[in-house]
Amino acid sequence: MKGWHFAAAGPNGTPVLRDGTLAVAGTVRVKGPLVLCEWGLHASERALDALKYAPGPWLSLVELSGEVVRGEDKAVATARTAGGYRDVSSILHEFAVRCAVRALERVQVPDERSWAACDLTLGWLMGVVADETLCDAADDAADADYGDAYAANAAAYAAAYAAANATAYAAACAAADAAAYAADDAAYAAANEKEAQNTELEKMLRTT
Repeated sequence: MKGWHFAAAGPNGTPVLRDGTLAVAGTVRVKGPLVLCEWGLHASERALDALKYAPGPWLSLVELSGEVVRGEDKAVATARTAGGYRDVSSILHEFAVRCAVRALERVQVPDERSWAACDLTLGWLMGVVADETLCDAADDAADADYGDAYAANAAAYAAAYAAANATAYAAACAAADAAAYAADDAAYAAANEKEAQNTELEKMLRTT
């Protein structure tokens, strides 16, 4: 099974697995019995699902082999082969903004402070907006007039706040969830939004 796997940033910034060992290209093996969420080598077929479990911003395309146990949004195996980990923080920040914009475009009168938070986050990514300015924008977005646009404005706040605090994976996950909630109360609409998000995220990860 091919999938996606996130690793944390270690004390010196290098990618590490949950047991503290260095996350590198190659194959890692463990012995069973496998237990989802508890024991084994995990990955998710969809990048958006892997993001929910991300302990950090380092990502690799992987292949699970040997004994494999599949769950709803992830799988666990006795062997995992990684192609190599890279820091995708900037991609996740941009993805968070895209999710927020999708949500804001769905409401008739979104708060301008939410739009500003999105714009300033993109400027921060390009290095033309200072950290302090972005922090102020996140604070302003938190005070936005939510009203019926709660989820949309929350998505923008998540993008700016997490960028200001350098937590890319948290920003992307929170903004994606908020955007899905903003899609509609109907479960099928939120599911369609999540599918669109995953398609966009995987395209960004594969081409950037």
